[in-house]
Amino acid sequence: MADLLTWSVPLGRWRDTQYRLHYILIVFATLRLLEGLVSERHNPADSVAWAVAIALALAIHELAHALVAERLELHRPIIYLWPLGDLNRPGSTPGVTPREQMLVALAGPVASLGLALTAMISLAMFGARMQLDPFGGTTFGQPIRPDGTTLGPLTFAGWVGCLGHASWLLALANLIPALPFDGGSAVRGWQRTTFRDTDLSPYLARAAAVILGIAGLFRLYFTKPGALSLLAIALVIELVVRWEARRLEETGQLGDELFGYDFSQGYTSLDSSAPVVRPRRESALARWHRRRSESRRRRLVARQSADEKRLDEILDKIHREGRAALTTEENRFLVQQSQRKKSHRSQSPE
Repeated sequence: MADLLTWSVPLGRWRDTQYRLHYILIVFATLRLLEGLVSERHNPADSVAWAVAIALALAIHELAHALVAERLELHRPIIYLWPLGDLNRPGSTPGVTPREQMLVALAGPVASLGLALTAMISLAMFGARMQLDPFGGTTFGQPIRPDGTTLGPLTFAGWVGCLGHASWLLALANLIPALPFDGGSAVRGWQRTTFRDTDLSPYLARAAAVILGIAGLFRLYFTKPGALSLLAIALVIELVVRWEARRLEETGQLGDELFGYDFSQGYTSLDSSAPVVRPRRESALARWHRRRSESRRRRLVARQSADEKRLDEILDKIHREGRAALTTEENRFLVQQSQRKKSHRSQSPE
């Protein structure tokens, strides 16, 4: 799951923040563009206009995050862009207060809502209305005239409608109180000040996944549009919850939080911690899951140790006999290890 959260290609840097395009965004944009090419209702120009609208909506959404973070003098080392904004990961940033975390997280949805409202008012001047139903509209979210027809995205009003519709979807999705959405990050900041003794975020996230999953199945049963989107969002939330639980179980940390404590403020944070309470008795299922995780971790450490030992032997052979002395299998292993280390460095924030 950790790799799934960081599978991406570099986009560039802006104000010491590295921006990367997640593969989900690339696949999503490609599929939507192909849909426009094969659809009888749209032409390739409609697809291009829609792609520009989505890109601008994402840019404004992320610009709001960046400006608020800069205003608060916070550093965001790396951003993963996916179809619904920034792919927020579990963990906390050192030195960020709960209030700052909430402000940065909510800046994006607020900016998207403002852009959607501006588009709605602008369309009213053209005698059209923006589509607010996230699932009941046309493929590209074109605005609707009073007579029920739609404006194509190649017209100015039609493109404004697509931009407003995309911003509306970004705002709605990022208000979901679960990671990887902005709402989930805001909930983390809120509970750090309200519920210090209990971590409610996994329960809220799982509840959101269940509700979205049920809604998706309901729409699928009645053959309504949007069913697959709801099911996909529910699956992503559930995967993040499971990855977070596994990471805490195996390593005891998420990002800069070690065993539940944030040492960014120094070791004095332990003094204000809640009194130690007696843990609940571990169930048979929990014991099986813990032992399975420990076994997986031991296998991973053993495999890494064996790979490092073999790599040292191959490097020593190159030093003694030269690269030409390596067998085909040894060359293949050397290339694999090199690519793996390069991939690890590219995924780590600079």
